Amino acid sequence: MELHHLTPTTASCSYFGVSPKADFDIGIQQTNIMVGAPGTEYVGPLPGYLNDPCPSSVALLKVSKEPEASRAMIQFMISPEAAPLLRKTHVEPAKP
Repeated sequence: MELHHLTPTTASCSYFGVSPKADFDIGIQQTNIMVGAPGTEYVGPLPGYLNDPCPSSVALLKVSKEPEASRAMIQFMISPEAAPLLRKTHVEPAKP
């Protein structure tokens, strides 16, 4: 069965920016964006072979007015202490 015509996609926003106007029954989106979105019910992660976490990036800009504070924040974000806080927001911590 051809599903392309049944599969709405977006390039510029999450599904939840279009879901009130769209006619679909299931959405696939990063969990941290999906959980708590109006009109949605999070039922769980996809099976392992379909659930490859999206990596996030963080950078320190050369024009930063607080470079030391920025470095400290980055160090905390990748520390083991941050992992439980990240998981509370459905974000997987960095893996070295």
